[in-house]
Amino acid sequence: MLDKLPTEVLCIVLEYLDRQGLNNLCRVSKDLYAITVPLLYESVTLTSGKFEMGKIWSHAGALLQAPISPVDLLVYVRDIEIREHDNYPRHQCFHIVRARGSSSESDYYQSSNDEKVPYSRDEIGSEGIRYLTSALLNAFARFAPDKLQRFCWNVGTCVPIEILGRSGFLVQNQRKLEAICLRTGHTCDIGDDQISLSEFTSLKSISWSGLDHASHMAELCLSLKLNARHLESLDLGARETCLYRRPEDSIQDMFARWILGMCEHSTKSVFPVLKHLALFKMDLSAIFHCFPSIFNPSVLQTLKLRHCKRWGKALQAIQESGTKNIALKTLLIQSGLDGHDAYSSLIELPSFIGSFEGLEGLFLSNLSPIEPISTWCSVVAHKKTLKQLLCEHFHSNGYADSPRRLYLSASQNPLAELNLEFLGICCYDPNILISLLSAPLLKKTIRVLHLRVIPRQYVISGDLESRATTTTTNNKRPPPPKRGSSEFLEWAFGPSGPPYLTAVVSMDPLSPNPRSDRFHVRDEHKKHRWLSLHRDRAKRYNFFRQYGDALDACRSG
Repeated sequence: MLDKLPTEVLCIVLEYLDRQGLNNLCRVSKDLYAITVPLLYESVTLTSGKFEMGKIWSHAGALLQAPISPVDLLVYVRDIEIREHDNYPRHQCFHIVRARGSSSESDYYQSSNDEKVPYSRDEIGSEGIRYLTSALLNAFARFAPDKLQRFCWNVGTCVPIEILGRSGFLVQNQRKLEAICLRTGHTCDIGDDQISLSEFTSLKSISWSGLDHASHMAELCLSLKLNARHLESLDLGARETCLYRRPEDSIQDMFARWILGMCEHSTKSVFPVLKHLALFKMDLSAIFHCFPSIFNPSVLQTLKLRHCKRWGKALQAIQESGTKNIALKTLLIQSGLDGHDAYSSLIELPSFIGSFEGLEGLFLSNLSPIEPISTWCSVVAHKKTLKQLLCEHFHSNGYADSPRRLYLSASQNPLAELNLEFLGICCYDPNILISLLSAPLLKKTIRVLHLRVIPRQYVISGDLESRATTTTTNNKRPPPPKRGSSEFLEWAFGPSGPPYLTAVVSMDPLSPNPRSDRFHVRDEHKKHRWLSLHRDRAKRYNFFRQYGDALDACRSG
């Protein structure tokens, strides 16, 4: 039946199949095989395994087993990602083994944070990277020249120079790359190998987290300059610990100086077609006044600022820039307890959110004594378009009664005016959740509810007077209520609950890893109409395609 569909229609259908589905379809007929195989090999992901000698990346060699007759299937590869497994993260870069040299302690070396790390672990990691590099180079040799569109190194170590150095394979054979994604530096205080980005002049997307070396930032700035006019996505994150003696040599300061220089020499936006901007732990103190000149506010669709100093001033500058049409569709703000800076920035947030319309996704996470009511009320400006909302608000200086008042009735609840499909909130109280989801509009549209809680932080629940007594007496915050969760799920997935609710997701308070979340999904065949699953099993439900980014928003840092 499928093979009788027009090729254009069939390709659209195939986009919704996972790799297992595509693999199964390849076995149906020769005609479907010819159409499906290029899609099956179009995107390749290699994930690390357990720390066993020679086995961390041993499966990378499986890529070389791809058939070469009648056509080498690796010529179809357009996107390759190398990533470490979430359950087996590396703790040291392979440079550690090179730098260690001889040591009086044969089993341990002293790390930069004065901890003893088993030598065998690093030796295993270094051996694995060498094997991975060799396997990748052999695979790259079979790729079609200048056809690779995206390269992603999501490992947290330096990139081998054989791959991305000045004479590396990608520079020599894949110069038409459109997207580069790097995660380096988290584990290495030594490696400053020259990563070459400036040779790629067709980049539309640059992502680099874990920046911590001056040479890397210098190369990045040069690449940004060469690709500025056509760059559509920029995602940068600095390492938290500064490795430099002088503050003016920090990654944040180098980036600020480059931005200031570009703004001074241009009467237009630095990145005129930029649609996505994400910054992590970047200091905006020196550049917030020219923040609107970095991009075109009428073009930018996604803005994510996570733990960036003076982010509030940056938003204020956009608001005061005179732009008539702010085109933002997604806004993510994550801030911590940064004293006066966090306080002043949060004061600016409601005004900015209420100054324009059109947001489809809003994700807010902050640790602050400022009550969130004014921010939540400003969200109503986007009631016609907003579909995904995350409101994480934690503070440790007493229980404000305003959040509780927010849920008492639909007339007091600004969220009642929103027709949300996704809602993430710090609340585990069944009574409050039922009241919240009973608002007519929200009840009709809600698809996924994400319940978030962070260790040592409170959740909005319980009686205020009893909580105040408990806090005063014990100087402790009571734990989230444990009773009533089953009753809430039965209501949520029952005939009285939201009719289109697909999942209620509970965040694991002991782990920031989204893989630890617990998913309660609708299942009409079960007695209670719901089924409890871990994330890996829940992935078979198609809501991950639409709400995966929202579920993972503000989960680290």
